[in-house]
Amino acid sequence: MRILYIVHDVNDAAVKRRVSMLSQGGAEVTVLGFYRGKKPSDDTLPCPMHLLGETFDASFMHRVLKVVVTTTQLKRHLSNTYGKFDLIIARNLDMLAIGRKARRLLNLPLVYECLDIHRFLISPNVIGKLFRKLEAWLCQPVALLITSSQGFIDNYFNPLSKTDLPNLILENKVFSSQELPTPCHKEFDKNRIVITWNGAIRCRQSLEILSDVTRRLDGRVKVTIWGKPAYTEFDDFDALVAKEPHIDFHGAYRFPEDLAKIYQGADFNWALDFFEQGGNSEWLLPNRIYEGGLFNVPALCRASTFTAHTLSGLGIGTALNGHYADCLESFLSRLTQHDYTQLREQMQSIPRSRWVYDQHQSRELVNMLADVAFQPKGVQLETYSRVSK
Repeated sequence: MRILYIVHDVNDAAVKRRVSMLSQGGAEVTVLGFYRGKKPSDDTLPCPMHLLGETFDASFMHRVLKVVVTTTQLKRHLSNTYGKFDLIIARNLDMLAIGRKARRLLNLPLVYECLDIHRFLISPNVIGKLFRKLEAWLCQPVALLITSSQGFIDNYFNPLSKTDLPNLILENKVFSSQELPTPCHKEFDKNRIVITWNGAIRCRQSLEILSDVTRRLDGRVKVTIWGKPAYTEFDDFDALVAKEPHIDFHGAYRFPEDLAKIYQGADFNWALDFFEQGGNSEWLLPNRIYEGGLFNVPALCRASTFTAHTLSGLGIGTALNGHYADCLESFLSRLTQHDYTQLREQMQSIPRSRWVYDQHQSRELVNMLADVAFQPKGVQLETYSRVSK
């Protein structure tokens, strides 16, 4: 099974995890994509890759221009690949434009992997309608939609999107070809509570809430931040964090090497997100709930979101509502050793498989994609949900 994987950012850790999962499942993957930040080295991904150039965060028109230019030059980029692949996967909507052109050139089935719903797509105005029509047109030749949350299906693809595709829910579970550490016991200290906030750091309101509460509680609560900030979303992220006496920023983390260090020292896992409130943030299931779940770290989430709904269904998590800083301060101030022990025990009752993909599930995913590649008209797609269970 040979897959051409078209991606928006070769440096994205989630891209590396998906490539690793496909490879462990028996697929031969080649990545075609752009990069953001540092130019990738040969060992950035565990597979061959062909770079299309650099793009930038929060530079939408520049990315559109790069996509347009790439589609006009795609035949040259693919000149040595004819007959080399069985399937194309395009990650996110802008890459789907390139994927559609690649499908026409290579005459292969195309899969659309959608991990975020851009705010343009849900807008009720003319711009939104145009983007939904564009998405529908790009999806005409698509054989399968892969997305990471049932919330996206229920709230966007079924009621609003103009696409009509069979879908596979492939959650953002932890996957690693290396052995993953097991959680160890952590003593709870009411006067030294640690909240960790990890991954894509793009929510200005989260930083404001955490800054406010840690100052109010004056050292009884500490926040550690690990990941890559979206600097375009903050006035000056580094300066804002530097002036906070109880918040430490550690930068990007290595996956999976740093997971134990991050989560085994934490009491709570910050899973609130306001980045695209009213849309994407309401429906997603973020990577951090799986990473924290792996180490039995109770999650803090925002009430009425799909994240809160999912965690509540498992009998875990603490949902905050109303004035979030007041709510968080009240919760942490009232928390007892007994309360926290119960939260940990609830986490420990969840099977590890809820947070982690294993090699069996990787093989199952690749087998399903092989069905799409070799039997695109007769696949029983209702069986696909097994991958995320």
